Amino acid sequence: MTVLNALTVDVEEWYHICDAEPFIAPADWPSLPSRLMIGLDVLLADLAKAGARATFFVLGDAAARTPRAVPSILSAGHEIASHGCSHKQVYKMSPEEFEADLDRSVGILKEQGAGDVRGFRAPEWSIRPDSLWALDVLARRGFRYDSSIYPIRIIGMPAARPGLWRVSSGGGLKRAESPNTPQTAGPDSETPPLCKGRDGWGRCDRKTNLGSVPASTSPDPSLQRRGTEDGGTSTGNWALVEWTPPVRRIMGENVPFSGGLHLRLLPYKTIARWIRELNGQGVPALVYVHPWEMDPDPPRVQLGAVKRFVHYARIGAAREKLKQLLSDFRFAPIGAILDDLDPAALPEGPER
Repeated sequence: MTVLNALTVDVEEWYHICDAEPFIAPADWPSLPSRLMIGLDVLLADLAKAGARATFFVLGDAAARTPRAVPSILSAGHEIASHGCSHKQVYKMSPEEFEADLDRSVGILKEQGAGDVRGFRAPEWSIRPDSLWALDVLARRGFRYDSSIYPIRIIGMPAARPGLWRVSSGGGLKRAESPNTPQTAGPDSETPPLCKGRDGWGRCDRKTNLGSVPASTSPDPSLQRRGTEDGGTSTGNWALVEWTPPVRRIMGENVPFSGGLHLRLLPYKTIARWIRELNGQGVPALVYVHPWEMDPDPPRVQLGAVKRFVHYARIGAAREKLKQLLSDFRFAPIGAILDDLDPAALPEGPER
């Protein structure tokens, strides 16, 4: 059995770094040189060579400054999703500010040809216990999925489920007739973890310290994709689905391995083995990269020691690790994977 893993890209400039003041501030961004297309062209070429498709979470500020980025991504057959507009952490915004930032982002992406924008990823994985209200905003606006929660300490929510799950919101189910439109509520229930087997998605019997498959908001038959009685394609009804990066439980801590610093630092054999273990259970992994990690000569921002290490340590390894992953595993956009998934069968989150 071959499992399709999700490949995702956070499309942002080299200077889009959270909490980088006083070294660099949003007010400085317009005066800084853009290098977005340098890394993005490299990445698109590598994906084309491997025959792989991905979800590109595009920052509105980056798209507005480099208007050929979104068309380039779309023309290569990839999925466009939102990374917000201002690259401000969600927990630093009010619900009203977040919704306005989201609207600006979606507006820019649609103006550049994106069509329906079904997915969202917050800057710096910034949906956490004090900003879970953002999931309600996304559900209300008709988003199909989110990938903004990281089940780790420091920046994340360590109690959150790794993988795919239904977002439990206010004891009710939120459904969307189509992306980016208001949703209605429905009943709640709980289901065990789900794995994809030879005959499709079903309940998992085995438990591992890698975590389980995604969960979503609440189980309801209306979450299944609509049939084709109307003779054509249909957006269908969905609950909001969350997809968090996979982690490995080591010495009582969740250790990530599929993107960012950990993808660059960990030996490739270790990363590949852990993804194979997930895939062996029918569980897809989520991998993430950034265009600035593909830039052969990225500018370096003067940062504090810790943030400098996280941002730049072994930055040149990202492309080589990704090329190995593309050779050894199959990848697809999140939206394409969810098209084969019944969200009603997923476990609820955010907590295990």
